[in-house]
Order: sequence, then structure tokens, then C-alpha cells
Amino acid sequence: MSLLGSPFQRKISTADSLTVEAGTDVLIETGSSKTVTLPLARLCTLEEGNSVVRVVADGNSVTLAVQTGDTFINSGDTTTIAITNGAVAYCESDGLNQWIVTGRTS
Repeated sequence: MSLLGSPFQRKISTADSLTVEAGTDVLIETGSSKTVTLPLARLCTLEEGNSVVRVVADGNSVTLAVQTGDTFINSGDTTTIAITNGAVAYCESDGLNQWIVTGRTS
């Protein structure tokens, strides 16, 4: 499976967790209980062209997490979101301190 065309592609197949940079596309290839920690929202701006982090779960479930001071604004739990196998999550920064997750998470 190829990644999504970003110059910031990362693939996780053995590590349990990864903190990604702004504008990253991440493919979670195998294993469960992986955690992808998003960069600080204030470092990810539309003007810089790096306001979206895309996560593809091609193995088992994955947990998306934010760094201290940031929150998810469309989730019951404001600091983590679980996505299931086969899901694609688009995480978009507001450029300040919040992340909005769209796409299919389950």
C-alpha cells in the first residue's frame, strides 16, 4: 500500500507510538495499540500549508492523541480519539490549540 503523496510520509509497523510533524501522512501498517500524537496545533497553519495530518489505519486500532495544551473539539474525550482498522482520519489544526477530526474513524 502506498502512502498518500505527502513529502512527510511516515509508516509505523513496529513502534508503539510516534509523535508526528506538521503536514504528515501516517500509515499504521500492522499491530494494535499504536498511538499517533499530533504536533502542536499552533505549529500547523493553513498559511504554512501543513494544517492537516492524515492517519490511515491499515492494521488494527490506533489512538490519536494531542499534546499538552491542545484538544480535539469534536470528540467526547478531548485528548484522545480511537480509530479502527481500515479507517482514515483527517486531523485539521485551527492554527491555535484545537484539532478537528473528520473522515471515517470507525
